[in-house]
Amino acid sequence: MSLKLILFYILTFIVLYLEPISIGGMSFGVLWKIIAIFILSLPILYTAFKTKQMELFAFWYLVFAFKTLFSYSSMDYPIQTITFAIKILMFPILYLFFIRIEKSTLVFLSKHFSILIILSFVPYLLGILEPLGKGYDLSPYGLDGQFGLVGPFLNPHSASISLAFSMIVISLFVNSKNTNSVNLFYIFLILLAFYELISTYVRTGLAIYLVALVY
Repeated sequence: MSLKLILFYILTFIVLYLEPISIGGMSFGVLWKIIAIFILSLPILYTAFKTKQMELFAFWYLVFAFKTLFSYSSMDYPIQTITFAIKILMFPILYLFFIRIEKSTLVFLSKHFSILIILSFVPYLLGILEPLGKGYDLSPYGLDGQFGLVGPFLNPHSASISLAFSMIVISLFVNSKNTNSVNLFYIFLILLAFYELISTYVRTGLAIYLVALVY
């Protein structure tokens, strides 16, 4: 494993771990995404407007995201409104960014980011790290404490969905071109992720993975 790849794993895990921390009423996860989207969007939008070429669906996504900032909730709940607009904006910006990147680079990033997400839950399963996010409060059902594996994410739903997509990516890498040891490693990751997915107590991720697996 190269030094660059090791640094990628370390830095990305640190970012994931710090996401639930609140900074000025906004989570670090939302804050770094705002900065990243701003940095990515400037050259993309500049090129698009200069050449007067942009996919129509991406254009309307951008318009809808901008319109969201001027809603009834923007005055009473500004942080939530900005967060919602960023979530909408992420899809077209990332799409316009990724279509300009070589396929080999995208494959590399998707594989290693998926591996990182799956392995990042291990310290929490072993009790080495305490999650900064919150699980389910099941006190109304007579149970004390919080339940549902959160890992480095904000809540069990984020954890479940992230694990599901990571499992989908790793499943696509299992094929006859690999050596047996590589395929066994991928299968081990899928089984580990499946256990982690069940531990979140969220059915959404499981449904996503099963539908993708059938496809």
